[in-house]
Amino acid sequence: MTTIAAKATLIAAALLTVAPVSAEDVSPADAKAVDALIDPVLAGLTKGKAGTAITTFFESNQSGTIGAAQINNLAAQVDNGLNLYGPVDHCALFKSDAKARMVVKRSYLCQHESYVTRWYFTLVKLPDGWSAASLFFDDKVDQLFD
Repeated sequence: MTTIAAKATLIAAALLTVAPVSAEDVSPADAKAVDALIDPVLAGLTKGKAGTAITTFFESNQSGTIGAAQINNLAAQVDNGLNLYGPVDHCALFKSDAKARMVVKRSYLCQHESYVTRWYFTLVKLPDGWSAASLFFDDKVDQLFD
């Protein structure tokens, strides 16, 4: 093996042994802070108090980009989903991802009386702590397998 080929092999081996950024690339304290913002929404869904839970979640949005009208619209959409599929019995985390210790996205499946919905929470870390960035839900569970 030539010197250049040997060096290339060593560089390639070194690159392959570098651990990728973990899906939970946040500290335990940050994970707990993220939980503190999401858990009340999930609890509110199971108790039929989604509107209050969603309002509380977005109160953490420090950018001011999410207004009361948008929050009320989302709460109304959630209520429509609850009317369509029935109350939520429980939710389970199925995916968690973090980017550069600044953005976390968590995905949950929620079991209703007559269907399952997907819930996506995105949070960003700002100098003053974690802040709600977005909340999205749908009933497209078939897309879990795309």
